[in-house]
Amino acid sequence: AGALREYLVEKGDSVADVSVRALVPVNLRPLEKAYRLGNQFLLGPVPKGGRIDMHHHLMPDIFVKTIGAERLASVTPNRTLPDWSVQRALDNCGTFGISKAILSISPGYPALEPAIERPLMRECNDAGAAIRRDNPEKFGHFASIPMFDRDEALKEIAYALDTLKADGVVV
Repeated sequence: AGALREYLVEKGDSVADVSVRALVPVNLRPLEKAYRLGNQFLLGPVPKGGRIDMHHHLMPDIFVKTIGAERLASVTPNRTLPDWSVQRALDNCGTFGISKAILSISPGYPALEPAIERPLMRECNDAGAAIRRDNPEKFGHFASIPMFDRDEALKEIAYALDTLKADGVVV
């Protein structure tokens, strides 16, 4: 946080009303190691007066159904799958003083064949965008992209940003 603050000051940005609380997950592993846990995280500044949860995973039904609950649970730290719902997410935001949660699919899911992953990411992005559209004051949405197909990833980025108006993309 100190290094980021120094960087902002050096650039001439005001840091008077900035505190660092946000983490954005980035998984840079090759396909053969994609199943391993642990991501590299980047920090982002958040204005004072509200907490923004930049690492709020959603679990659309299609995501769980396609990958499988047991397979997804196998890559979570406590080996259990969260019982996720929009209402639970809203309740958690209230409990922990989070003013806005940025939804995304965890990039740590088990590796999938491209023919399965491409349509799954589209459906998950549509689900995240719908949740944000229904609750714009509480949710933002980072789109997910096929991890191992560059051309399809670029198509999904264009769709997510241009059509769904996603707030960003998890890469």
